[in-house]
Amino acid sequence: MNKIAIVLVLIYMIFSGFKNTSLLYPQDISGPVPTIPEDISDDEDNSANAYKSKNINLDVQALYGPQFNQMISSLNLSQESESFVYLISSNFSRSGDFSYEDEEYVNSGFYENNFGLTANWNWNDLKLIIEGEADNDSRGMFNNQVYSKEEKGKNKISAKTIYKFSPSTEWSILLGGAWYKHSLVAVDPEDHLKSRLVQGNVKLGWEFVWSASNRLRINADYLYYDYKPDEIENDSNLKAEFFNDFSITRNLGFTVGAGYVKNEDDENLDIPVPVTATISLKGLKNFTSVFSYRYDIVPFQPEEFYLEQKYISPDYTLPPGKVHIGEARLSLKVNSLFNITGEAQVEKNEYYYNYYPDTGNVLSANAIEAIVYSSKLETNISIYKKILELSLGGEYFYFDADENITYRPDFRILNSFRYNGKKWKFEWANQIRGKVYFDPYDDRRIPEAVIGSFGIQRIVLEGSYFYAKIENLYNNRYTLRKDYPEPGVSLLGGLRILI
Repeated sequence: MNKIAIVLVLIYMIFSGFKNTSLLYPQDISGPVPTIPEDISDDEDNSANAYKSKNINLDVQALYGPQFNQMISSLNLSQESESFVYLISSNFSRSGDFSYEDEEYVNSGFYENNFGLTANWNWNDLKLIIEGEADNDSRGMFNNQVYSKEEKGKNKISAKTIYKFSPSTEWSILLGGAWYKHSLVAVDPEDHLKSRLVQGNVKLGWEFVWSASNRLRINADYLYYDYKPDEIENDSNLKAEFFNDFSITRNLGFTVGAGYVKNEDDENLDIPVPVTATISLKGLKNFTSVFSYRYDIVPFQPEEFYLEQKYISPDYTLPPGKVHIGEARLSLKVNSLFNITGEAQVEKNEYYYNYYPDTGNVLSANAIEAIVYSSKLETNISIYKKILELSLGGEYFYFDADENITYRPDFRILNSFRYNGKKWKFEWANQIRGKVYFDPYDDRRIPEAVIGSFGIQRIVLEGSYFYAKIENLYNNRYTLRKDYPEPGVSLLGGLRILI
């Protein structure tokens, strides 16, 4: 009963953070309360509990830091049966006005919400996949003289049906949509900026397995955007592609594809034909690799592009990117304890989306021609049956363009070390973020940032842990957006439940 009470308290703490957020709508969650029949025998009860323990996984944590009145909470719940599986995830983070050492940053408080749902049903030859996502955040803009607060939110949902018409033929249809809202609350109410978009998309797929070494695929996608204010023209993108996947030998596979694209923002495309060519080495014991080239026309998706950056003023009218991409991916598995993955990519984009500063110290975007060279390497090492885990990774970027590419670091290094004992667990993680330009025509850059964290947990009851975390472990002064600093070191503590 103590464990159940703790779980209920933590779940309440997580969802109580949503009740004062202006971007969420109240929902009626009333309904019948499930009851447990009284006539279940001991054997049946034990069997039911054993089944639940195998098929239900719950991970809940709630942390509080008094220094900035800070709260972090998360929930991950999954359940699996013979024909149905679902995953629910929720993350909430908030902070009051924060500081660095003795310097307090006024109007720096924020909250961030994320909720996700994935559900999968299987009925013989029919499969249904439903996915939903809701992202909302609000943050003060410090001593900005024009705007006092930024608020934005994105909600997305899709339903995909897959039907296996025969052992060799499969059809699929996906219906989806997204809603994105953004607002800048101005010091002068007459300067408020509000905008929103509603997106709808339909995806059709067909697959035919010609033989054990040959497969044909057809994909057709339609994407539509409706914008507010009304002076922003609506947009649409239609793409249809045909692919042939085939193998020459057991270890050598190829994919070739071509199609047609029509975009409302750029109807006079020189080559409106996406092209794909891929070579893959597969079936080897410890090594796989993929080499690919693709020419594509990628529509501008503002709900994705603007969600990843803070303090923005969206421009929804950017044209689709005409992209040539060459890529190589390698994976080496030395043994069950050690593996390495690597990736190298060259992207030539006629319309690469680049941030630039706008009035009121916010960011908008424009489209420029650029060549982007990138590489990525990651390795994971497990020792003593995963009691010790080490993860190392790094990314490097080089840009060839007529202006500075902003808010993309030239490198990023990630590493973490985990100890997974029976009673004690801890994780030490670090991120080194390279310099970034903040203006396309100013060669000054935001300095490197070294961001560390340390988390430790101690078992209290079976499946229940005391959890503590230190953020900005080294108490470094750093910024991810020019003129908007990040908080100093902070300590949070709370509980975590694993069932």
